[in-house]
Amino acid sequence: MSEQWGEPASILVVSGDPATRLRYAEMLRAVDGHVVDQVESCSAAVALLAHRRFDLIVAETGPPAVDAVTLCRSVRTGGDRTGLLLLTAPGRTSERVLALEAGADDCLGRPFDVAEFQARARALVRRVDRMSGMVDDQDGWFEFGGLQLVRRSREARRGSNVVAKFTNTEFAIIEVLAVNAGIVLSREAIAELVWGAAARKSNVVAVYLCYIRRKLADAGCHGFIHTIPLVGYQYRLGG
Repeated sequence: MSEQWGEPASILVVSGDPATRLRYAEMLRAVDGHVVDQVESCSAAVALLAHRRFDLIVAETGPPAVDAVTLCRSVRTGGDRTGLLLLTAPGRTSERVLALEAGADDCLGRPFDVAEFQARARALVRRVDRMSGMVDDQDGWFEFGGLQLVRRSREARRGSNVVAKFTNTEFAIIEVLAVNAGIVLSREAIAELVWGAAARKSNVVAVYLCYIRRKLADAGCHGFIHTIPLVGYQYRLGG
């Protein structure tokens, strides 16, 4: 067991090149104690995911056999919140945008620094761990201090009542804040978690938060999202 990771993580590495798969697996095992499986294609990953669960999937974009965007869509169908880290080709901004829109949690351009790769994987594993126990796998909703966030329909509910419907971006932002409840996140941190490492949209986070707050306030749900002056934003359980 690693002090940095806590319980050993179960990780799936997807790459069309055997040497590359082995290198990524060794980088992840070096952090200590993980169980790392390796597959060579998107179809092999989907087949394995039909009967195995992982804390994190690390997929390298590449030839058609490793269609990481298709893999993202397949994983997210049905509300699966397994962490998804995509390793993209250098200078392929459009590829990163497509991956994030398809449900990837983060993208890292190749070549990359090993320590940064390990840190990003660690952050995604921590996120999955924080969400454990808060998820109803059958209905695909998350309970955060009295507010249910339903990913499939991008709704906020209290009991059986729908209190707000969100756009994709609005839902991604409130989910990031709720998963990190009690932690103050800067605009830059929120933007990176929502749009990935290449995000240049931190200036619009405040605009989307206004929309989110207004929708919650219209339904009488106040006090979930707090502004911490000169620092960032915080989601407080129970409002």
